[in-house]
Amino acid sequence: MKPTPSPHGRRLVILALLSGALAAASTATEPAVPAPAPPPSPVACHRVAMDQYQCFIKNWDEKQTPVLCAVVRTPTDFSALFHPAPVGGTQRPFAPPPEFFTKEQILVVARVMPAQSSPDGGFTLEKLTRHNNELELHYQFQPHTSNATFSVKNFLALRLPQHPYASITFYENGRKIRTLKTNQNN
Repeated sequence: MKPTPSPHGRRLVILALLSGALAAASTATEPAVPAPAPPPSPVACHRVAMDQYQCFIKNWDEKQTPVLCAVVRTPTDFSALFHPAPVGGTQRPFAPPPEFFTKEQILVVARVMPAQSSPDGGFTLEKLTRHNNELELHYQFQPHTSNATFSVKNFLALRLPQHPYASITFYENGRKIRTLKTNQNN
Protein backbone atom coordinates (compact mmCIF):
# COMPACT_ATOMS: atom_id res chain seq x y z
CA MET A 1 0.00 0.00 0.00
CA LYS A 2 1.23 3.47 -0.96
CA PRO A 3 1.52 6.11 1.64
CA THR A 4 -0.74 9.12 1.05
CA PRO A 5 1.29 12.29 0.52
CA SER A 6 0.79 15.02 3.05
CA PRO A 7 -1.01 18.20 2.00
CA HIS A 8 2.33 19.99 2.18
CA GLY A 9 3.91 17.41 -0.17
CA ARG A 10 1.05 17.71 -2.64
CA ARG A 11 1.48 21.47 -2.73
CA LEU A 12 5.18 21.07 -3.49
CA VAL A 13 4.44 18.66 -6.33
CA ILE A 14 1.78 21.00 -7.78
CA LEU A 15 4.12 23.99 -7.48
CA ALA A 16 6.90 22.06 -9.21
CA LEU A 17 4.57 21.07 -12.05
CA LEU A 18 3.28 24.64 -12.43
CA SER A 19 6.80 26.05 -12.41
CA GLY A 20 7.85 23.62 -15.13
CA ALA A 21 4.79 24.48 -17.24
CA LEU A 22 5.41 28.22 -16.87
CA ALA A 23 9.08 27.83 -17.78
CA ALA A 24 8.18 25.83 -20.86
CA ALA A 25 5.53 28.37 -21.89
CA SER A 26 7.89 31.31 -21.47
CA THR A 27 10.49 29.75 -23.78
CA ALA A 28 7.97 28.84 -26.46
CA THR A 29 8.18 31.11 -29.47
CA GLU A 30 5.25 33.43 -29.79
CA PRO A 31 4.11 34.48 -33.23
CA ALA A 32 6.08 37.53 -34.33
CA VAL A 33 4.12 40.74 -34.44
CA PRO A 34 5.22 42.71 -37.48
CA ALA A 35 6.81 46.02 -36.64
CA PRO A 36 4.89 49.01 -37.92
CA ALA A 37 6.13 50.21 -41.28
CA PRO A 38 8.39 53.22 -40.99
CA PRO A 39 6.89 56.46 -42.29
CA PRO A 40 8.08 57.78 -45.65
CA SER A 41 11.25 59.83 -45.37
CA PRO A 42 11.82 63.10 -47.24
CA VAL A 43 14.20 63.14 -50.20
CA ALA A 44 16.36 66.20 -50.78
CA CYS A 45 15.78 67.79 -54.18
CA HIS A 46 16.27 71.04 -56.04
CA ARG A 47 14.05 72.53 -58.67
CA VAL A 48 15.50 72.89 -62.16
CA ALA A 49 14.37 76.19 -63.67
CA MET A 50 12.58 75.83 -67.00
CA ASP A 51 15.21 78.09 -68.59
CA GLN A 52 18.30 76.56 -66.94
CA TYR A 53 19.14 74.61 -70.09
CA GLN A 54 18.69 75.82 -73.64
CA CYS A 55 16.21 73.12 -74.63
CA PHE A 56 12.53 72.22 -74.68
CA ILE A 57 10.54 69.05 -74.05
CA LYS A 58 9.86 67.07 -77.21
CA ASN A 59 6.29 66.59 -78.38
CA TRP A 60 4.15 63.76 -77.04
CA ASP A 61 0.51 62.79 -77.52
CA GLU A 62 -1.00 65.07 -74.88
CA LYS A 63 -4.52 63.99 -75.84
CA GLN A 64 -3.74 60.42 -74.79
CA THR A 65 -1.34 61.41 -71.99
CA PRO A 66 -2.21 64.88 -70.66
CA VAL A 67 0.53 64.73 -68.01
CA LEU A 68 3.97 63.57 -69.08
CA CYS A 69 5.90 61.90 -66.21
CA ALA A 70 9.52 60.83 -66.61
CA VAL A 71 12.73 60.05 -64.80
CA VAL A 72 16.00 61.11 -66.46
CA ARG A 73 18.98 59.07 -65.27
CA THR A 74 21.44 59.35 -68.18
CA PRO A 75 22.45 61.74 -70.95
CA THR A 76 20.59 59.41 -73.34
CA ASP A 77 17.39 59.76 -71.26
CA PHE A 78 17.81 63.55 -71.36
CA SER A 79 18.24 63.54 -75.16
CA ALA A 80 15.17 61.32 -75.55
CA LEU A 81 13.02 63.79 -73.58
CA PHE A 82 14.51 67.20 -74.40
CA HIS A 83 15.48 68.80 -77.70
CA PRO A 84 18.26 71.42 -77.89
CA ALA A 85 17.10 74.92 -78.79
CA PRO A 86 19.98 76.85 -80.36
CA VAL A 87 18.62 80.36 -80.25
CA GLY A 88 20.83 83.24 -81.38
CA GLY A 89 22.77 84.99 -78.64
CA THR A 90 21.94 82.60 -75.78
CA GLN A 91 24.92 80.92 -74.12
CA ARG A 92 23.28 78.43 -71.73
CA PRO A 93 24.16 74.72 -71.92
CA PHE A 94 21.76 72.47 -73.83
CA ALA A 95 21.85 69.79 -71.11
CA PRO A 96 23.59 68.89 -67.86
CA PRO A 97 27.15 67.62 -68.32
CA PRO A 98 27.41 63.80 -68.56
CA GLU A 99 29.10 63.57 -65.13
CA PHE A 100 25.94 65.12 -63.59
CA PHE A 101 24.21 61.76 -64.02
CA THR A 102 26.81 59.84 -61.99
CA LYS A 103 25.38 61.41 -58.82
CA GLU A 104 22.01 62.90 -59.74
CA GLN A 105 18.85 62.22 -61.72
CA ILE A 106 15.91 64.42 -62.75
CA LEU A 107 12.17 63.85 -62.27
CA VAL A 108 9.99 65.61 -64.83
CA VAL A 109 6.25 66.35 -64.95
CA ALA A 110 5.01 68.32 -67.96
CA ARG A 111 1.78 69.65 -69.45
CA VAL A 112 0.81 71.48 -72.62
CA MET A 113 -0.97 74.72 -71.74
CA PRO A 114 -1.54 78.27 -72.92
CA ALA A 115 1.68 80.30 -72.68
CA GLN A 116 2.21 81.86 -69.27
CA SER A 117 4.61 84.42 -67.90
CA SER A 118 4.95 82.58 -64.58
CA PRO A 119 8.39 81.02 -63.96
CA ASP A 120 6.86 78.03 -62.15
CA GLY A 121 4.49 77.05 -64.98
CA GLY A 122 1.69 76.50 -62.47
CA PHE A 123 3.54 73.66 -60.69
CA THR A 124 4.23 73.80 -56.94
CA LEU A 125 6.25 71.08 -55.21
CA GLU A 126 4.57 69.73 -52.08
CA LYS A 127 6.94 66.92 -51.11
CA LEU A 128 9.21 64.20 -52.41
CA THR A 129 9.38 61.11 -50.19
CA ARG A 130 10.93 57.66 -50.16
CA HIS A 131 9.40 54.56 -48.63
CA ASN A 132 11.59 51.49 -48.90
CA ASN A 133 12.60 51.49 -52.57
CA GLU A 134 9.65 53.52 -53.85
CA LEU A 135 9.61 57.25 -54.52
CA GLU A 136 6.55 59.53 -54.37
CA LEU A 137 6.32 63.02 -55.85
CA HIS A 138 3.45 65.17 -54.58
CA TYR A 139 2.82 68.51 -56.28
CA GLN A 140 0.05 71.01 -56.90
CA PHE A 141 -0.88 72.12 -60.39
CA GLN A 142 -2.83 75.32 -60.84
CA PRO A 143 -2.30 76.99 -64.22
CA HIS A 144 -2.26 80.75 -64.18
CA THR A 145 -4.81 82.56 -66.30
CA SER A 146 -3.53 83.49 -69.71
CA ASN A 147 -4.87 85.18 -72.82
CA ALA A 148 -2.11 83.66 -74.94
CA THR A 149 -3.04 82.43 -78.39
CA PHE A 150 -0.38 79.71 -78.43
CA SER A 151 0.54 76.74 -76.25
CA VAL A 152 3.76 75.80 -74.51
CA LYS A 153 5.06 72.73 -72.68
CA ASN A 154 5.58 73.80 -69.07
CA PHE A 155 7.19 71.44 -66.60
CA LEU A 156 8.31 70.75 -63.08
CA ALA A 157 11.82 69.27 -63.01
CA LEU A 158 13.58 68.19 -59.83
CA ARG A 159 17.22 67.21 -59.29
CA LEU A 160 17.69 64.48 -56.70
CA PRO A 161 20.39 61.99 -55.75
CA GLN A 162 20.85 59.10 -58.17
CA HIS A 163 19.17 55.93 -56.84
CA PRO A 164 17.64 52.96 -58.68
CA TYR A 165 14.10 53.23 -57.26
CA ALA A 166 11.81 50.31 -58.13
CA SER A 167 8.94 52.71 -58.81
CA ILE A 168 8.11 56.40 -58.82
CA THR A 169 4.53 57.53 -58.22
CA PHE A 170 3.33 61.00 -59.18
CA TYR A 171 0.48 62.71 -57.27
CA GLU A 172 -1.11 65.86 -58.69
CA ASN A 173 -3.37 67.87 -56.38
CA GLY A 174 -3.59 64.83 -54.07
CA ARG A 175 -4.60 62.42 -56.84
CA LYS A 176 -2.39 59.61 -58.12
CA ILE A 177 -1.80 60.17 -61.82
CA ARG A 178 0.93 57.68 -62.74
CA THR A 179 3.40 55.14 -61.44
CA LEU A 180 6.60 54.49 -63.36
CA LYS A 181 8.08 51.05 -62.92
CA THR A 182 11.66 52.17 -63.39
CA ASN A 183 12.99 48.84 -64.61
CA GLN A 184 10.90 49.44 -67.75
CA ASN A 185 11.02 52.19 -70.35
CA ASN A 186 9.40 55.39 -69.20
